[in-house]
Amino acid sequence: MKNRFIACSSLVILALLLSGCMPKSFVDPGMYTGGLKTAPKIDKPIPVTLSVAGYINGSESSMATSVWKRRFSKALDVAQVLVPAGEGQAPQGNLNIQMDNVGDMGQAVGKGFVTGFTLGLVGSTVTDGYVMKSSYTTADGRKSEHEYRHAIHSMLGAGANPPEGVETMSPMEAVDLVVDDLVAQMLREMQTDKMF
Repeated sequence: MKNRFIACSSLVILALLLSGCMPKSFVDPGMYTGGLKTAPKIDKPIPVTLSVAGYINGSESSMATSVWKRRFSKALDVAQVLVPAGEGQAPQGNLNIQMDNVGDMGQAVGKGFVTGFTLGLVGSTVTDGYVMKSSYTTADGRKSEHEYRHAIHSMLGAGANPPEGVETMSPMEAVDLVVDDLVAQMLREMQTDKMF
């Protein structure tokens, strides 16, 4: 079963590459809240111990953990509110993030196959959902826990277009935008919870 899935996936990717179809993605406009420019500002960033766990459809993945840790570390560094503690820096809290990429793999493969089989003439859109859980504990034991949801829509083929006025980008750019937006949402909630 797994080998058949890999073979089908490989055929879909090959057909898409041969047809010149490269995915275009966009962040769900109904979920996007403005990204890091909407994050709160503080005078002095708070160094924290950062723990990140990545999941794919509820199953922990070391590859996903590695990707998400890099992306969340970068977004936190840019936001300059809670920052991963550097070497020799005493953490003033613990931030735990769990990021789960949820989606229907069967539906994605089926749509990709149809798009590839028709050499891109039939377009399709696939949605990747994201569920982020955050837990922040200050040095004095106060705690803030929240859950957030986001989505990226990726389109393949000639007939797949985003809603009017929505900017498309590469899938990786869309992932960065989602992470930035989730970090901003989390920091705004923490500010509301009076965590800093």
